[in-house]
Amino acid sequence: LLDWLLGKDPALEPINREAAKGDPLAIETGLRGVMELELRQELKLLSAPYLLVYGEKDLMILPPEEAWQSGLDGNVHSIGLEESRHFPMLDEAAKFNRLLADFLALRSGASLTELGLKEEWRRRMR
Repeated sequence: LLDWLLGKDPALEPINREAAKGDPLAIETGLRGVMELELRQELKLLSAPYLLVYGEKDLMILPPEEAWQSGLDGNVHSIGLEESRHFPMLDEAAKFNRLLADFLALRSGASLTELGLKEEWRRRMR
């Protein structure tokens, strides 16, 4: 599963080693729980703003559609990272960390739509 999600990148070998130590039953139980979760319903219960960052090349989870976010009171903003798969925090760590820092630095009441990949990041990160 990890090879499918992560690919064969040698830099990710430490993750593969750690994952191999996991209890298969615990992994199966965790995956079942995630698959049964109605995420949209859970997000409706939150009043705090949240940012969904996803990999546009993820083979396991499809990007959220705009209609999926309707009715979430503007508390959610989603951003896809072009070169990322299932783990954008690993695939494009610099962009992910910058987004996270910008999200955490947002003024109270500021619009989540202020968040995004800025052109200067794209030039510097390539």
